[in-house]
Amino acid sequence: MTVSHTAADVILVHKTGRTSGEHGLSYISGKDCQFIRLLDQQNVCMTEKEYEKYLLKLNCDVYEWDALGRVGCQLVK
Repeated sequence: MTVSHTAADVILVHKTGRTSGEHGLSYISGKDCQFIRLLDQQNVCMTEKEYEKYLLKLNCDVYEWDALGRVGCQLVK
């Protein structure tokens, strides 16, 4: 991976929330793809309906996304 590709990916993630690889895979699969989902043992690529089902399964009162796009339940104080 070149420095220019990495720099372009940093900018792309900042603007869109996805890397160039995720954009390419999303284009090919027709689904929303995010590699970060692997950390939660989820499918990398999901349809809108599958993602909605995944969010509801988390059963959060309030959802939050971190800087990498990983979703979780917000701690209520």
